[in-house]
Amino acid sequence: NYRNAFVYYNSNISTLISSPNPTFTLYYTNNNSTYNSSLVNFSIFLSTGTPSAPGTPSQTANSSSGITISYTAPQYGDSNNPTIATPITNYKITYQSTANTVRYGGVVSQNSNVETGNTSTTPTISSLYPDTSYTIFVQARNGDNASYGNVSANLTTAVTSYISPSISGITTNLTFSPTSYSARLVSNSVNISNLILSNSALTSGTNTFAVHELSNRGNLGNSTPVSLSLAVSGAATITGPAVSVNNFPATNTSLSTSNGLTINAITVSDSYAATGSTGFYLQGSGTVTLGTTIFTPSNSQYIVTLTRTGVTTQTKTYGFYYDTTSATPIVGGVTINKLNTVANSTTRQVSGVWIVYGSPTLDISCTDISNVGQYFYNNSQLLTYSSTTTGTISASEVTLTNVASGITAGVITGNLVITKSGLSYNTNSFETSIGVRATAYNIQGTTSYRDATSIATIVDPASYTLVYSTLQQSIGGSNLSSATAGYRIYSGICSGTNGYRPDSLYSYNSTTYVNTAYNNGWDITSTNNSDINATNELQIANGYFQTITGSSNGYKNYLSYYYGTSLNTVNYSGISNSGYRYVTFAWRLTGVTGTGYNGIRFSFVGNSTTYFDSNSAYANSGKTKKIQLYYRVEDPTSSSPSLSNLSTAWIDGNYTPNTVNSSNYNTEGQSGLNTFSGSTNTIFNVILPYTINSTTVSVNPIIYCRVGLPMDIAYQFQYITATMTSS
Repeated sequence: NYRNAFVYYNSNISTLISSPNPTFTLYYTNNNSTYNSSLVNFSIFLSTGTPSAPGTPSQTANSSSGITISYTAPQYGDSNNPTIATPITNYKITYQSTANTVRYGGVVSQNSNVETGNTSTTPTISSLYPDTSYTIFVQARNGDNASYGNVSANLTTAVTSYISPSISGITTNLTFSPTSYSARLVSNSVNISNLILSNSALTSGTNTFAVHELSNRGNLGNSTPVSLSLAVSGAATITGPAVSVNNFPATNTSLSTSNGLTINAITVSDSYAATGSTGFYLQGSGTVTLGTTIFTPSNSQYIVTLTRTGVTTQTKTYGFYYDTTSATPIVGGVTINKLNTVANSTTRQVSGVWIVYGSPTLDISCTDISNVGQYFYNNSQLLTYSSTTTGTISASEVTLTNVASGITAGVITGNLVITKSGLSYNTNSFETSIGVRATAYNIQGTTSYRDATSIATIVDPASYTLVYSTLQQSIGGSNLSSATAGYRIYSGICSGTNGYRPDSLYSYNSTTYVNTAYNNGWDITSTNNSDINATNELQIANGYFQTITGSSNGYKNYLSYYYGTSLNTVNYSGISNSGYRYVTFAWRLTGVTGTGYNGIRFSFVGNSTTYFDSNSAYANSGKTKKIQLYYRVEDPTSSSPSLSNLSTAWIDGNYTPNTVNSSNYNTEGQSGLNTFSGSTNTIFNVILPYTINSTTVSVNPIIYCRVGLPMDIAYQFQYITATMTSS
């Protein structure tokens, strides 16, 4: 073969190394008589090239802000040295937004280069704009050359997906903020809420709603993609205004009124503010107003409906009731028709007087009740009852069950009449009447009341407790080692100079005193039968044995006092305020052990102030009126006083010095006071004329104490206790 070149090889130059600017100079001769030279710049090593073009990218996934693409790696990592496997270290992706037919305002220009830090051939391009088409191409770079290689073919069909609406339908409830009340329907006593008593115009809170939906976003919508309408149903049927909202650009609406209902001006704005996301969805916000003309009293509920109509329809409702306000309520009259008691349960006799205690009941009528409502009434109570005396009444008319008249077809059409049977009255303390107050309420809680004419009755729970609980209810038996309340017995007709001797029926030769328990049914002003004369007995009132002087609780004319449907039949107003009246107590002594007893301590409980001198105790400060206190011991097998048994005569326990002894205790007129003391709890420490012990007593003796109070002195006590003592 022939070549048009001169080839020269010299092994001596094979060791040349690279330098910054290597050159090779060749000297040669030809027909010219001088040497010729030729200079060539060269590089010892060939430089690295750039990669070939990646494969054409394709879209594999998308979102509203990103597109995922896929492509193949370049065929050659180094185009200058295709036989060497040069790795790819980076890809550069170039994209540019090209079109957006959905968005109002068209495409928003966007282009950028994305460099991935790895060799991924399925990258996701982020921070893109929704509903937008993009052109995308790819270039690669190896690790030895800073330049990117050839460009791939363009991807021209890449597109992001839509952005979802930020709001949908009507996002806020339809709310108003009037002064409203809870109440009960007159028609069925059912509780309702949100009752409005004023017809002042009401404006709602701000309502926000979507103008566009997904299917009519941006340029896809018609000229008026949504409308709002307002209407009322239920208690009234009212068709209100309807307002259409225009498509882009955002345009506010003016208020619209129809039949007393108003949709106020609507502010329209883009739901998104970020670049590229605007132009797809509008939203509106505004208020509605209920005018005064729509309010008519009714027991049906008003339902206000705000409707948004677009591709889909949504509603928000607000329910309320309306009635006219009522003035201050009025109770025309209150009458106690009846006092209901049960014998031995809420009424009982004390000192011949029927008293009321516990929880009797009342039958009440309330008339001419007005201004409590029309279609509605107070949800807590229409009427409440209370006591005008010291007793307690706690009851309310919550429903209309006890309304006798004034309601027609579920509406209060006139003045109400309410009758209440079995109204419980809880007795607390002494009273001479029972009174009731009826208080009416309107819906706003405004009240007024009327008091009934009181019914005269003796309310005396303290006396009931004293007579039927505190005092011993039977003679029983005790060793009296501790203070024990007495058992009340009949005192008999007291006569004689000292006023303590019993009548002939209860002379010492007859039956024992303790066999005649005191009967609280006895009239203390007269002989109750041929055997009993209680005209010397003290009266119990307000839980005390008391005299007539200074007493406001006892010794009354009881003929006008009820104890149920009946009146009392005794009159004590004529009882004299002179002389003495008496009460007698008894105790049975049992179980005597040890050295026995030689004295008794009689203690007054709850008594008035007592005054003393060296000899006696008195009811008055002037010490002119003695408190009579007599005591005796009785052998129940032989009641007559005798030195041969334990039965003593009546011994004066309020006189000093002591005169009674074991030789004269069967003789009247002896005294046996040892000591006496105390003003708030008067104590008489008396002595016995002999010692009672297990040896000397063969029977269970009876201890008696008879007390006489001067009727012209204000004095009282609750009861007396006895305690056996030994020196």
